Amino acid sequence: KLQQYNDQQKVKRKMKNEKKKGKADPKGTSIEERPFKPNDRTEFGHWEGDTIVGSRIIPNSGAVLTLVERKTRFQITIKMFNRKADAVYKAIKKIKKRYPELKDYKINDIFKSITFDNGAEFSKWKDIEKYLKTKTYFAHPYSSYERGSNENANKLLRLFLPKGCNINDYNEDYVIRANELINTKVRKILNYKSSLELFNIELDKLVQLTT
Repeated sequence: KLQQYNDQQKVKRKMKNEKKKGKADPKGTSIEERPFKPNDRTEFGHWEGDTIVGSRIIPNSGAVLTLVERKTRFQITIKMFNRKADAVYKAIKKIKKRYPELKDYKINDIFKSITFDNGAEFSKWKDIEKYLKTKTYFAHPYSSYERGSNENANKLLRLFLPKGCNINDYNEDYVIRANELINTKVRKILNYKSSLELFNIELDKLVQLTT
């Protein structure tokens, strides 16, 4: 009877773990199928995506969608009430409104690919692909180093939105301004240029390609 009980508990734990895995795994295309290596930043238009969240003990403490372009390290941020999949998809659809300068270009020239964190908040990846006319990939679980630019940008954003804070206590203008300060910061890794400066250079190249 004891062995039978233990076997039953093992089955329950396995089912529980599989259920959790199903909730956490968006089941999209693995980063292993991405056609360029992690250190290859030669082509513009490849992004990394994640969310940062507010306090885990305060209900409805908000979140921010962060997208970082790998070559220029230019970051897009969209404040969200929470980080559920619906909220993330709505945030994606706000990009053109929040960044109207992007409307002058083909969206798939700007977003050639996005590599997301392996979290349930990105489970609407098919809708994201369709809306941005892009291709999405997913990093391995617990492998933030596979999205190094995104993680570093998140650390900078955390200077303005500390861990444990209630992000919903900050208005959108504050988040926008914080991101502007990050994008206009002169950085050694960018040969003492800013992300915004390099991003605009790449946009100018797109204009030249279409004229």
